Amino acid sequence: MSGPGTQAHPILAINLDLLRASAGFGLGWVCWQAASPEFWLLSFAAVVCTIAGVKRFGHAIVGLIKWINGQRKLKRFEAQGASPKADRMASEAELRQRGLIK
Repeated sequence: MSGPGTQAHPILAINLDLLRASAGFGLGWVCWQAASPEFWLLSFAAVVCTIAGVKRFGHAIVGLIKWINGQRKLKRFEAQGASPKADRMASEAELRQRGLIK
């Protein structure tokens, strides 16, 4: 398992999804503003772009929820067990007593 903050890919993917959603909403708004009876196809394009923006925004929210749940799972996993304890250093007298040094 990798630690928190070690991978930028999920965060980058979520941000790109939000950017794509914003672009879809923006293009939909521009098309809707330019739509008129003689340019009726722009209203269709506006609806399609808005639907794409909603879909991409939903995808970003789902990705964000999955990422947050993964981080929570990682924190719970890291919290298991006892904290690590260091052994005490052997003194020179103990090493001489056991015959490890002269």
